[in-house]
Amino acid sequence: MSSEIETMERRRLRLLEGYLLGQVVFLALLVARSVERATVPEPPPLGGLVLAGMVLSLLLCVCCVAAYAALASRFRRDPELAEALDNELFRTYFTQSWMAAFIAAAATVLIFAIFAVYSPVFRDPLTIAFTTILVGLTAHWVTFYCKVRFS
Repeated sequence: MSSEIETMERRRLRLLEGYLLGQVVFLALLVARSVERATVPEPPPLGGLVLAGMVLSLLLCVCCVAAYAALASRFRRDPELAEALDNELFRTYFTQSWMAAFIAAAATVLIFAIFAVYSPVFRDPLTIAFTTILVGLTAHWVTFYCKVRFS
């Protein structure tokens, strides 16, 4: 049973790493596209490489989330696995990570407020909301991953 717990823990961390990779790539492409819109007078429509990168990163996120959910439901059904993998420390790390999400989201809104002075592109409420949500979510999962991985 001990080897199964270690295997599931490694798989859970690998899935979280894949999800974070996809999310960070998507966020980087989104920011790069916003900066391009702000600096180039007449930017072309969403480029093929940027679009392909965004789609691939979203697919990676979806696959990792689906596999993570399947893994979580598997160890929640087994009381022994749930005790080892979904313990109080794990839930505490998850809850504590929301503070980083809040700070990152607040910093993102502040950055948009500063850059809105220089460019009307950064005044788009949809872009601000979407990017703030993604940055907060990414900060939460990165903090959670670091707490679990390095504890």
